Amino acid sequence: MNRRINHALALAIAISLAANAASAQTPDSTGPLESAISGTKLLFDMRMRYEGVDQDPMADDAEALTVRARVGFETGKAWNTSLLVEGDLVWPLLTDYNSTTNGKTQYPIVADPETYEINRLQLTNTSLPGTTITVGRQRILLDDQRFVGNVGWRQNEQTYD
Repeated sequence: MNRRINHALALAIAISLAANAASAQTPDSTGPLESAISGTKLLFDMRMRYEGVDQDPMADDAEALTVRARVGFETGKAWNTSLLVEGDLVWPLLTDYNSTTNGKTQYPIVADPETYEINRLQLTNTSLPGTTITVGRQRILLDDQRFVGNVGWRQNEQTYD
């Protein structure tokens, strides 16, 4: 587990440094690529979450304390197109729960397993007037999110291809 955390932190630091270096440069020419690089911004979000579950007839109560970090970047526009890349990293700190992948079936389910994955990887184009076209893995929220949404209360949100 420590190796995974070290790799995730190294990835987060590398993305942060690349995004900061790209946004700190002020290019002499304002071509589309230079504009996209100078408009790049870092995306970072971190959240700690606790969930306790007391479920009959299970003898043991579940206690989950997890930390989620979302790290990535979004470029400025080049030819009316931008790129967004975001990773989702979930670390369990208190693991007395059944995450559905950890094999601890004596506990009730708290569906926040340890994960290291791409959360969003999308291209967005606004070339057509009044139209935005987004392709790739993305967050989709329809109406009240009852049937299509990101399940935002969980650490590992649901995204769509």
